[in-house]
Amino acid sequence: MLNQLVEELRDGTIRVVDLTQPLGPETPVIQLPDMFGQSPGLSIDLISAYDDAGPAW
Repeated sequence: MLNQLVEELRDGTIRVVDLTQPLGPETPVIQLPDMFGQSPGLSIDLISAYDDAGPAW
């Protein structure tokens, strides 16, 4: 099955479209009718990091 997928990707029978987008505080969120309330905006909180000092949580 995996061989078939690889072959079809190679032949162009299957096309992959990357729809990823970077997320951040400016990312729009869905606006709902008032009766449903509004979606909160996007926030990003650092919960762990791996940098020159090593891993930290």
